[in-house]
Amino acid sequence: MINKINIFFISLFSLIFVSTSFAQTSFCDDFESYSAGSYLGSSSTSWTTWTQPYTATEDVQVTNVLSSSGANSIYFNGTASPGGPSDMVLPFGTSTPYTSGSFVFHSDFYVVNGAYFNFQAQNTPGSQWAFEAEMTTSGL
Repeated sequence: MINKINIFFISLFSLIFVSTSFAQTSFCDDFESYSAGSYLGSSSTSWTTWTQPYTATEDVQVTNVLSSSGANSIYFNGTASPGGPSDMVLPFGTSTPYTSGSFVFHSDFYVVNGAYFNFQAQNTPGSQWAFEAEMTTSGL
């Protein structure tokens, strides 16, 4: 089983552009609008947790300890073996999954003991993965 997220700081400045023949959608969050110490999923109207409805034990904390730019980032601290339980989801807000167009993702990660993230291919988390990324301590 892939080690989900052990411990890492994430300073995410993401630009997500999804274009279809009907519309273009963009999203950007650098976490500066949240208070340090607050939990992302409970403070945000955009982010939620993997388990629906919102599950506080999966939420991540906003921190000002380390960031790539600005003051804030989010901190994933996996306490359960083999990682997790932090599991954040950014729904794209459509009832139908995107099946064509362009997608651009940008973020900065500070990884201590390995990390993992994915993009879902369906609106229900866990039903189908479109992309998976694993960051190991060896850098490979």
